[in-house]
Amino acid sequence: MSLDVVWTVYYRMMKRHIDAFIEKIPKSPVRELLELEPETAKFEKPVRTFDGKIRVTVNVVGKGSFQGIGRNYRIAKSAAAKWALKSIKANVHTANDYMYMH
Repeated sequence: MSLDVVWTVYYRMMKRHIDAFIEKIPKSPVRELLELEPETAKFEKPVRTFDGKIRVTVNVVGKGSFQGIGRNYRIAKSAAAKWALKSIKANVHTANDYMYMH
Protein backbone atom coordinates (compact mmCIF):
# COMPACT_ATOMS: atom_id res chain seq x y z
CA MET A 1 0.00 0.00 0.00
CA SER A 2 1.36 3.42 -0.89
CA LEU A 3 1.51 6.35 1.50
CA ASP A 4 -0.78 8.35 -0.82
CA VAL A 5 -3.53 5.72 -0.53
CA VAL A 6 -3.17 5.55 3.26
CA TRP A 7 -3.23 9.36 3.58
CA THR A 8 -6.32 9.61 1.32
CA VAL A 9 -8.23 7.15 3.50
CA TYR A 10 -7.17 8.76 6.79
CA TYR A 11 -7.75 12.28 5.50
CA ARG A 12 -11.38 11.47 4.69
CA MET A 13 -11.85 10.05 8.20
CA MET A 14 -10.11 12.97 9.93
CA LYS A 15 -11.08 15.90 7.66
CA ARG A 16 -13.60 17.37 10.12
CA HIS A 17 -11.04 17.36 12.95
CA ILE A 18 -8.25 18.71 10.76
CA ASP A 19 -10.41 21.58 9.52
CA ALA A 20 -11.54 22.46 13.06
CA PHE A 21 -7.93 22.48 14.22
CA ILE A 22 -6.83 24.70 11.32
CA GLU A 23 -9.61 27.23 12.04
CA LYS A 24 -8.60 27.63 15.68
CA ILE A 25 -5.06 26.49 16.34
CA PRO A 26 -4.68 26.03 20.11
CA LYS A 27 -2.04 28.03 22.00
CA SER A 28 -0.21 26.86 25.07
CA PRO A 29 -1.45 28.51 28.29
CA VAL A 30 2.00 30.00 28.91
CA ARG A 31 2.07 31.63 25.47
CA GLU A 32 -1.50 32.90 25.84
CA LEU A 33 -0.74 34.42 29.25
CA LEU A 34 2.46 36.09 28.05
CA GLU A 35 0.62 37.53 25.02
CA LEU A 36 -2.22 38.78 27.23
CA GLU A 37 0.05 40.19 29.97
CA PRO A 38 3.47 40.69 28.35
CA GLU A 39 4.81 43.22 30.86
CA THR A 40 3.16 42.03 34.05
CA ALA A 41 3.34 38.22 34.09
CA LYS A 42 6.53 36.93 35.72
CA PHE A 43 7.27 33.29 36.50
CA GLU A 44 9.30 32.55 39.63
CA LYS A 45 11.92 29.84 39.94
CA PRO A 46 10.52 26.34 40.50
CA VAL A 47 10.40 24.85 43.99
CA ARG A 48 10.42 21.12 44.77
CA THR A 49 7.66 20.08 47.20
CA PHE A 50 8.12 17.54 49.98
CA ASP A 51 6.55 14.82 47.82
CA GLY A 52 8.94 15.44 44.92
CA LYS A 53 6.65 17.46 42.68
CA ILE A 54 7.51 20.88 41.25
CA ARG A 55 5.66 24.08 42.16
CA VAL A 56 5.84 27.20 39.98
CA THR A 57 4.34 30.58 40.83
CA VAL A 58 3.39 33.23 38.30
CA ASN A 59 2.86 36.78 39.53
CA VAL A 60 0.63 39.00 37.42
CA VAL A 61 0.96 42.57 38.65
CA GLY A 62 -2.38 43.92 39.82
CA LYS A 63 -4.16 40.60 39.26
CA GLY A 64 -2.64 38.15 41.70
CA SER A 65 -0.25 35.30 42.26
CA PHE A 66 -1.03 31.82 40.90
CA GLN A 67 0.61 28.47 41.61
CA GLY A 68 0.81 25.35 39.54
CA ILE A 69 2.09 21.94 40.61
CA GLY A 70 3.24 19.12 38.36
CA ARG A 71 5.68 16.27 38.03
CA ASN A 72 8.07 18.54 36.08
CA TYR A 73 8.72 22.24 35.46
CA ARG A 74 6.87 22.41 32.15
CA ILE A 75 3.66 20.92 33.57
CA ALA A 76 3.79 23.08 36.70
CA LYS A 77 4.39 26.25 34.65
CA SER A 78 1.47 25.39 32.36
CA ALA A 79 -0.80 24.74 35.36
CA ALA A 80 0.11 28.10 36.91
CA ALA A 81 -0.59 29.87 33.60
CA LYS A 82 -3.98 28.10 33.33
CA TRP A 83 -4.99 29.32 36.81
CA ALA A 84 -3.89 32.86 35.97
CA LEU A 85 -5.79 32.88 32.67
CA LYS A 86 -8.92 31.49 34.31
CA SER A 87 -8.86 34.22 36.94
CA ILE A 88 -8.05 37.04 34.51
CA LYS A 89 -10.77 35.99 32.07
CA ALA A 90 -13.33 35.63 34.88
CA ASN A 91 -12.53 39.14 36.12
CA VAL A 92 -12.74 40.60 32.62
CA HIS A 93 -16.19 39.10 32.13
CA THR A 94 -17.31 40.33 35.55
CA ALA A 95 -16.01 43.84 34.83
CA ASN A 96 -17.65 43.89 31.38
CA ASP A 97 -20.94 42.63 32.82
CA TYR A 98 -20.79 45.35 35.47
CA MET A 99 -20.14 48.06 32.86
CA TYR A 100 -23.14 46.96 30.78
CA MET A 101 -25.46 46.67 33.77
CA HIS A 102 -24.95 50.30 34.86
